[in-house]
Amino acid sequence: MKKGKFFKLSSIFLLISAYTQSFFLSGFSFPDSSEVLSEENRLQSEYSFSEVVENSMPAVVSVIAEKRVEFTYTVNPFGIMPFSMDPLGIFGPRSFGFEEPQQRKGERFEKSEGSGFVISSEGYVLTNNHIVGGSHRISVVFPDGTVFEGRDVELVGTDPQTDVAVLKIKSVYPLPCLEKGDSDELKPGQWVIAIGSPLGFSQTVTAGIVSAVGRSEIPLPEGPSYQYFIQTDASINPGNSGGPLLDSRGNVVGINTAITSPTGLNIGIGFAIPINMASKIADELIDTGTVTRSYIGVMLENLTFDLKIAMGAEDLQSGIIVTGTVKGSPSEKAGLITGDIIYEVNSVPVQNVTSFRIDVSQREPGERILLSVKRGNSDLNLEIFLEEFLQKEIPVPEVVDVAGPWLGIEIRELDERQTENLNLSGKAVYVAQVRQGSAGHRAGLAQRDIIVKVGEIQIESLADYERAAELYKNGTKPLLFQVIRNGINHFTAVRTE
Repeated sequence: MKKGKFFKLSSIFLLISAYTQSFFLSGFSFPDSSEVLSEENRLQSEYSFSEVVENSMPAVVSVIAEKRVEFTYTVNPFGIMPFSMDPLGIFGPRSFGFEEPQQRKGERFEKSEGSGFVISSEGYVLTNNHIVGGSHRISVVFPDGTVFEGRDVELVGTDPQTDVAVLKIKSVYPLPCLEKGDSDELKPGQWVIAIGSPLGFSQTVTAGIVSAVGRSEIPLPEGPSYQYFIQTDASINPGNSGGPLLDSRGNVVGINTAITSPTGLNIGIGFAIPINMASKIADELIDTGTVTRSYIGVMLENLTFDLKIAMGAEDLQSGIIVTGTVKGSPSEKAGLITGDIIYEVNSVPVQNVTSFRIDVSQREPGERILLSVKRGNSDLNLEIFLEEFLQKEIPVPEVVDVAGPWLGIEIRELDERQTENLNLSGKAVYVAQVRQGSAGHRAGLAQRDIIVKVGEIQIESLADYERAAELYKNGTKPLLFQVIRNGINHFTAVRTE
């Protein structure tokens, strides 16, 4: 060994020895086993979510909603449109004794799928308005395969302003439910878990952190107008909407609602409605079926850094600027004017326009609040009594089930000659048409299916089928249909409600 290397190694050894000796002389001691175990448990509870997921999963559901949508289409007697360039109608259909193309109305059924979660053992379920709003039929599927649909699922109420909706499952036994957390205590960097049915993959679990809180002014096609989102990088995709965002203890802190992405799929920017806001809305929907909001009738904008300087308000940490008031509103009555800067409500600082609007809207009509206002070089305290915000309602056309054949399927009869090639003796009945969205359509019955048996009744004629319809029309359990499809026996269960 070269002399230089020896001295270097000796120096390192002496240095390490000196540090080691100083640790022991200064009373250094290794942590005992209980401390190590405690730290191990803390890390285990922080980073392993399997127990939380196992306990939470039974209360997370898939939600399937069907909506009836009207549309207009053109019927042309010729099957072509050659007359659009004939403004005088000289060569139009009428000149040849034919009818003009006609506008007719039709309807189609659209299906939306999302998630939800049970919030009480009585069967109340939280989800998103954009999933179930306007639906005429809703199905709720539990992880064990149990399905509630039809009369067993009630749409209690929806609030498009916050995108919250409440369902009620009619169950004869208590249902598993999730515990509510406190979304006001969330901080960026905390672990969160999302459970839902993204892209149809039910009971999918993803995890991430809280990226930010209080997000607003997000341009989303489904709204909502009251935005105070939790932002998370837990993977959220279409189908997660309505599912729970959980903290590391398994408590619900939000409703997964939306993502922003140039592709329409997850890029790590997802948004959830804070559970504290959603719970208040849900309680009102359950109690009254509607949501009551307060307002003061004022137009506002945020106080930016440059506006602080320009308005001589550098001493304020935050605030909002009054840009106008509604005539006869509480704000006008209280004396607010354009240019006022509101910086506190009941001595609590105002952060921005969104938080102020949400704060006011969630208070009770008639409640008194005290606004701290900066007007020029003066500080004022203005007392305002809140009034109920009466939004002009847009009438929603009532969806009426058009009377149709039993289970939505039209039946025709085959005679003996027609059944010879089917290896059937005597007559038989087949499905001539299936009404879209009907019970038969949902069960998968299709045109040209030959019905062999319904329940316990063998079907060999229209009379047999009518007898089965009369016997089972008020049934509440799925009804077994045996059909022949493309020469092969096929069984399907049809819900008769």
